[in-house]
Amino acid sequence: MLLCSPTDRLRPDPFLTIPECAFFLPPEAARGLGIGSREDVLRFVIGAALLRCVYAFVAPGDHETLLEAAAGGVLHDRHSYRDMLPFWLARVPTTAVVIDIARRSVAVDPEVRRAVDLDHSCSVIEEWVYLMDPLAAASRLREFGHNEAALALLHDTLLTQESYEMLRLAAHIAGSGLGRYLEAIDLQERAIALEPGRTEALRDQFVTIAATRHRPEMQTLIEREPLATQVDERIQRDYAHLDQPPTEAEVTEMAEYLLCRGEYEKAARFIYPLLFADGAFAWWRFDLNLTYARALMGKASYADALSQLRLLSRHLDQAQADGSISIDEYGARRGTLALCQLELEARRAAAGEAP
Repeated sequence: MLLCSPTDRLRPDPFLTIPECAFFLPPEAARGLGIGSREDVLRFVIGAALLRCVYAFVAPGDHETLLEAAAGGVLHDRHSYRDMLPFWLARVPTTAVVIDIARRSVAVDPEVRRAVDLDHSCSVIEEWVYLMDPLAAASRLREFGHNEAALALLHDTLLTQESYEMLRLAAHIAGSGLGRYLEAIDLQERAIALEPGRTEALRDQFVTIAATRHRPEMQTLIEREPLATQVDERIQRDYAHLDQPPTEAEVTEMAEYLLCRGEYEKAARFIYPLLFADGAFAWWRFDLNLTYARALMGKASYADALSQLRLLSRHLDQAQADGSISIDEYGARRGTLALCQLELEARRAAAGEAP
């Protein structure tokens, strides 16, 4: 409103009757000494506007008192504002930089104001506006490795504004970034409850539970009732909502979870139909076949487990002979198969069976 022309040397007289204008007038202008150059006014206006963005202004009184405060250079001192920043925004480092720019831009000393670089200020403000989205701010902190700060920012935001994507991001940072997997599972459950019709958080939670089943904190959790039943129900629900048909990796993860829980019979029944494709033995589902063998071991069906491993071994040798798999892949799978065979021998010996 004050910047009518980029070349005019503006006079404040027409605006002194409008209360809000006093807020944007430099002290010397409010004293009737002239507004100064366009850049001088622009700096002050930007600073005043920024302060109004982050603080609630406490008016000193009527219009006349407002003008007196502006002329005295005290209109923008710290006593004139009440902090209204959201908790999370105060955690964004750029916020402190913006407030510093604002305070220097409305300083009483004109030389302090002129030292503010307008181009730099605009760049910082543009960045700050982008980061006023808490998801963007948390993602930026995470990019720079500040996972604790990113999660704290999201937790602050979730106190007053909860969203599906925010809960998913918080869960991802808690789990992958900080290793706090139980917290991640809880945040994912909140997202699932918030929007039951969406499946992304269900998939996230399935991956988290399956991938952390052997971690001490998860082992402690699934050994205690009713928490164990609750985790079982969640992963089975999550699995049921995966894209159909699930991938071999997802099927194997679900089966491995059942083994971890000691549900050997259930795991064997779950896997068996998936060991065949168009009526033929699907030996190429290698990890799933090994998981099936371990399920048979778990329920003490050692002869069946041995038969399964021998069948898998023959198909693996045949695939290598006819060039279906590379020598590197063959070597890796042969090593994994050998480990499973050693496990079977150890179990049979412990049970008193002859090799």
